[in-house]
Amino acid sequence: MPQKTPVAPQLATHMLSFMVSGIMTDLQFPYVSFPCSTISGDQLYSMDPSHLIKTVRNCWANSYGHSYTRKLKINGQDISWQHLVDLYKAHRGPDCATLGLSILPKLKWEHIELNSYSKMRVDLAAQVLSTTVAEAFAYENSLHTKETERFVRIFDKFFDLMNTRNTKEFVLKRKPNLAPYINNPETEERLKWLQDVFLPYLDEWEAYAHAQEHLSSAEQIKLCLSQETLQGLRITVRPSHYVFRVLQQYNHVEGTADFE
Repeated sequence: MPQKTPVAPQLATHMLSFMVSGIMTDLQFPYVSFPCSTISGDQLYSMDPSHLIKTVRNCWANSYGHSYTRKLKINGQDISWQHLVDLYKAHRGPDCATLGLSILPKLKWEHIELNSYSKMRVDLAAQVLSTTVAEAFAYENSLHTKETERFVRIFDKFFDLMNTRNTKEFVLKRKPNLAPYINNPETEERLKWLQDVFLPYLDEWEAYAHAQEHLSSAEQIKLCLSQETLQGLRITVRPSHYVFRVLQQYNHVEGTADFE
């Protein structure tokens, strides 16, 4: 019986390390490291998607609501917190005549009137930036809330894509975007959406704000998400396909929550 020629194992040439680094402190340490031979040179940064979805919601909440520090607008339409307030009052408010079933079953007053505690709750942010809320806006079919509906849909999908946790949740919740990443990162449609749709949406929004030359720079900034939020979203999404390429080499990695 012929003997098989031994194949030398491929050796790692680099080490990909995920670092925990404090923003307001000197805290810094490696959280986990992966030997690899496909990534070199670049430093890959990522922010916690749960924190990002809260900051996005907070920017929205301050757009014609709460502190009134923002006037979110794109393509000539406001992205206003008042749109959500009106939606809540129409379907869940005390004066609502609807009894029993509702198209907004999870929406409560604590989602609408935020305080210092509720602003820190991820579940409240995720439940207002959800497909359910987007579908409720679509049901109302109001022309002046179309960009608010689009905003909610985009960030609902962003959070799902960056928050997959196991192999079953997407079935139980009937949300395909929560399915684990098992395809080649270069052909995975959800990762392509992040690069080809989500990031251009941020660019489009920021370009629209800067194009309003009749406004001062301070007023232009109020038309879009905060610069800190935009930067966090971009630095989290841009290296995503490189990160998945490395992590998929390890069988225990099933979704984005594995490296949050």
